Amino acid sequence: MARLAELGERPPVLGLEWAHTLLPLLLVPFALALYRLLTEKGQRNLALLASVSLLLSLALMLPSNAMNTTLNHQLGRSYVEATTETERTAIFAVFQALGTWHGGLNKMASVLYQAFVGLSGLAMVLSRKYRARGWIGVAGSIIALMKLTPGIPGMTNLLWTGLAYAVWPIAVGIGLLREPRRRSP
Repeated sequence: MARLAELGERPPVLGLEWAHTLLPLLLVPFALALYRLLTEKGQRNLALLASVSLLLSLALMLPSNAMNTTLNHQLGRSYVEATTETERTAIFAVFQALGTWHGGLNKMASVLYQAFVGLSGLAMVLSRKYRARGWIGVAGSIIALMKLTPGIPGMTNLLWTGLAYAVWPIAVGIGLLREPRRRSP
């Protein structure tokens, strides 16, 4: 707890934590471009459902990540400034309870992001335009579901992180950039 209080006093640490909190917002323009592309390819319903899943994921992820930058440091500071062991115990109990809540939010945000990747991937496969990239998204979502099962989280976490958070968006993004633009009449 003392370390949390100390880190909360360092502006570079807070800056990195806020960058981590806001970084998922970069997915919004990506999702809008993907929605536009998939709508043009006749997959409006799946693209809309995928976009809603992403927005719900972000709605959970942003407050959850902001908790690290704000609440955890304040609890650490309160713990250090507490004058009795009873106060410290109560503050630590609140910290643990909020940590459990934080973990639940992150897990639900992860499931919703998996839905975004899987539905977008399925829409890409069905649109017949970016089948290979779509299958990567579908495979990443299936692997992500394995992440939630006990026993093999380390292996699947590495695969999920690689496929869903790096390879798939980059592959799709390159595909979107290479898509020939239509000229308006």
